[in-house]
This record gives sequence, C-alpha cells and structure tokens, in this order.
Amino acid sequence: MAGEPEVRLRLAEREGEAVATALLNKTGEVIGVHQVGVPPEHRGKGIANGLMQRLIAACQDWGDRHITLQASGAGEDLYRRQGFEPRFRIKSYRRREPMQQA
Repeated sequence: MAGEPEVRLRLAEREGEAVATALLNKTGEVIGVHQVGVPPEHRGKGIANGLMQRLIAACQDWGDRHITLQASGAGEDLYRRQGFEPRFRIKSYRRREPMQQA
C-alpha cells in the first residue's frame, strides 16, 4: 500500500522510538483516517492527540474536502475532541466457529 499514490502511511516517533501509526486513504475529495494506533505503554501521554492534529493538517494540505474515520469505543473521545461527530454506528460481526471444509 505504501506505493499507492492515494495512500499515505504515518509513523510518529518520540526520542527515536515509534509511538504511533496511522494510514490516510484519499478517494476523491474524501480522506479516510485509518489504523490510528498507540501501543499501550505510550497511551495517556498526549501522543494520539498530537498525531490527530498533524493528520488533520496533512489532510488539509493534501486537498481534502471531507475527513472521515471509524472509531472504536477507546478512540471515540479523542475524535470528538478533534471536532468529529458520529454519523452512524457500525456493527461488527464474526463467526462463532470456523467454517467446516467439505
């Protein structure tokens, strides 16, 4: 994905150590923010907040008209503080048992 022109990968570092990642994917005038992650040992230090501010600025520089994302319960407060509003809820489903091969 790193070679795709409409995809940008971001790595946040602190004192030379990787502390967060994110992926931006542009489709027309919409940029999706995906896979924002901070390892547990780096949470609670403002890293995600700083990363989101930089991601929003990068989207604006890239020519966005809209920024969209999907949030887990863990990230919802962060995104609300950045000005995002929920539009709808997505349910996630998984199979209880692996499919049997015939």
